[in-house]
Amino acid sequence: AAGSAGSMSFGGSSRTALVATFTNQNATFPRSHPEPDRILSSAPNQPLAVHYLAIWKPTELVLGLFISNEGGAPLDRPSIKACPAPGAMVQVTQIALEGGPVGAGGVVALGESLRPGETVAVTVTLLPAATFGPNAASLLALPCVLSYETPAPRSQPLNVPTGVKDLLRPLSLTTAQFGQNWGQHSVERVVRLERSGIASCAAFMERAKLINFHAVDIRGTECIIAGKLARSEHTVLVHCKIIGGPSGPLDFKVRSKQPALSDAVLALCKTAFM
Repeated sequence: AAGSAGSMSFGGSSRTALVATFTNQNATFPRSHPEPDRILSSAPNQPLAVHYLAIWKPTELVLGLFISNEGGAPLDRPSIKACPAPGAMVQVTQIALEGGPVGAGGVVALGESLRPGETVAVTVTLLPAATFGPNAASLLALPCVLSYETPAPRSQPLNVPTGVKDLLRPLSLTTAQFGQNWGQHSVERVVRLERSGIASCAAFMERAKLINFHAVDIRGTECIIAGKLARSEHTVLVHCKIIGGPSGPLDFKVRSKQPALSDAVLALCKTAFM
């Protein structure tokens, strides 16, 4: 459930301790990185640093943001606001400070003061938007703003690099069901990858599972896979044919009912299967 992200109980501490608690409590779910990735570095006039980790729960995406004061002075009344762009593919269903309040309107306070060397953890729960605009494929990153007083009000922008892979979940279909749905998914995008590291259909299917697709079937040199955006009706079907033998070109056909979804998954395939 969307409210599950705020169930942990810890506050300002060392980043190592917060990360350990967060990963231990989400150990049964796959994640974007083995350890949190640094996405914002501190600077002399911008003391906050941020690491993140995405947890791929079956029905939602949960981001762990670890916000550290790497400056030399306390930061008073810190907060973070998550603000998806209009028409984006994602929506924020909850933002919460671990061990503290659940935010409202996409904003959560990070305590009265964040001392030098101190880290707080924030969880942001995301779902696909019910509808999204034609440019949603280019709006997958989650824009946020960090605010604080030192004592003058200041802010630091932050883009959390979420992608369509973070929202995809395997869609279990039989070969017959895939065929029945193919015609209903009329928004098609095609590409040929001239050089790939895929030596066989079996290797293709293993790679597809890593980006959260269900491996439907292999017929000769052709593979079909299926996925859907978490807790939504947005489904996507992919057909791929290996041309000319092992490690040859890959011909992709990506189909969905949304132009932005077909565009986003085609871009994902271009990077994932090279």
